[in-house]
Amino acid sequence: MYTNQQLIVIKENPGSTSSPFTIDRITSSGGVTTYNSINSSTELRVFNAMDNNELLTSYNGSLDFHIGGITDSPLIADLNRSAYSDVKTLDYGDYRMDITDPNSTVKLSNSQILSLPTNSDKTVFFYLTEVEEADDGDDDTVEETELYVNSLIASNNAVEGYYHHEIQVVNFIEDFSSVTVYFVPKNSTISTTEHKAINTRAIATKQSLPNDEYDVFVIAKEGASEVLLANTSFELTSDSKNQFLVIEQEDKDIDNYIVTMFNQN
Repeated sequence: MYTNQQLIVIKENPGSTSSPFTIDRITSSGGVTTYNSINSSTELRVFNAMDNNELLTSYNGSLDFHIGGITDSPLIADLNRSAYSDVKTLDYGDYRMDITDPNSTVKLSNSQILSLPTNSDKTVFFYLTEVEEADDGDDDTVEETELYVNSLIASNNAVEGYYHHEIQVVNFIEDFSSVTVYFVPKNSTISTTEHKAINTRAIATKQSLPNDEYDVFVIAKEGASEVLLANTSFELTSDSKNQFLVIEQEDKDIDNYIVTMFNQN
């Protein structure tokens, strides 16, 4: 007969504040299972990455966000392009989410699903995707373009290091299949920095960075050349929060790209 020793650790809850503690069960092999209160609430934030598009005439640069069906009182009202909402607290569960035009209450998307386990902390990004019909080789027909309203749901990281912080890079540029984001600390360059993230569209990429001052360069490949799309700078200290870094095209017909940073929590 073999005994299996386990360690139970009660610790401060780094996530949703409705429950002050979580329990970790640590096995003798080092495996860790975290248990949250079954009544713990969740936290949610929304980011609007939808640009104006002639195929979506009912959208004018801002949206209302509804949970559980469209009502006269959206959970988040009049959220502008490239803006993020305040944090909202919800009971755990599975929700239908809809977005509408604030001025006409016209529905902008098909009902999409949002699953919020207990103690979860998430950010929902809404963005547009154009899909062109395949060329059939007939010069007398015009290939159509379909427009889709998509959502990306990312889990926020509430566990913050004292010396390191997490940056989640989210890229919504359609002009390039991927971009490379270079985080360049003091006394370094793009060619020497260890910190870079190769990011495809609408997939969150995580990067852990030590506290420092950083210049950020967003670069894409255009043929054999590397093209600078956007740049910004920021500083991480022991008091900093984990961050999102969001890359967008200001207008799909103009080569102008923007970077937005905000706290994950």
